[in-house]
Amino acid sequence: ALIVHDPASPYIGQYDEEIVLTLSDWYHDSMSHLTSYYLNATIADGSEPIPYSALMNDSQNLTLAVQPGKTYFLRVINFACFAQMYLHFDQHSLTIIEVDGIYTHPTTVDSIYLAVAQRYGVLLTTKPTAAQNYAALGKLDESMFDSFGTSDYPSGDVIPNVNGYLVYDQTKPLPAPLELTLDQLKATVIDDFTLVPHDNMPLLQNPTQTFTLNLSFFEQDGQNRYDLSLHLTTKKANRVIEQDLMPLHGCRKRFLPSSPQ
Repeated sequence: ALIVHDPASPYIGQYDEEIVLTLSDWYHDSMSHLTSYYLNATIADGSEPIPYSALMNDSQNLTLAVQPGKTYFLRVINFACFAQMYLHFDQHSLTIIEVDGIYTHPTTVDSIYLAVAQRYGVLLTTKPTAAQNYAALGKLDESMFDSFGTSDYPSGDVIPNVNGYLVYDQTKPLPAPLELTLDQLKATVIDDFTLVPHDNMPLLQNPTQTFTLNLSFFEQDGQNRYDLSLHLTTKKANRVIEQDLMPLHGCRKRFLPSSPQ
């Protein structure tokens, strides 16, 4: 990862140390096997091969040494190939100050949810004393796995949790791993559309034109293919164009780009 230390950050001086924390998924098969599975025409809906486990800083049971009464700037990066992931620290809040390189007004949450390749900058303030150590949890979002629980990927073969620990005192025992369900984690995150940029740039509103992009799978030459039907035409400047992405799986994504001047 390329880490940029911004000398003009509005949050300089508000934390004591930085920690880079990566989340990722782990496959037990080679890329050539996974590609062959994904392109196989018998997988009619294009279900992606899913990972078998999660990693935190390319490991499991990660320990992060921290000191009492300090604020840490965590640069959290989802390195996963496919999985969206949750991150939660037991009895510690996270204050979001940056998402994908854009500074935001501080927003305090209990957990964060990261899409593939997404980055969050969060502040974590430790407890005033080193009375105990605390657990952390990274969790794959299995609800996004189309083939999860099928004969190809039985649910028992997937280990969605990766454990970590905030270690205040190495002489004290590590706590039991956290066991949180997806529903419990979903209740602790926010919709990132509610975050406000630090420069207060408003969301684009009231689109003047809407295009629907239809995404689908089809078979060609014995392989799955992904089709994007797209035709955009506009000649007027300063228009707000709404684009609806309508993939086969029913997942709806929306973004509002502004037409060029």
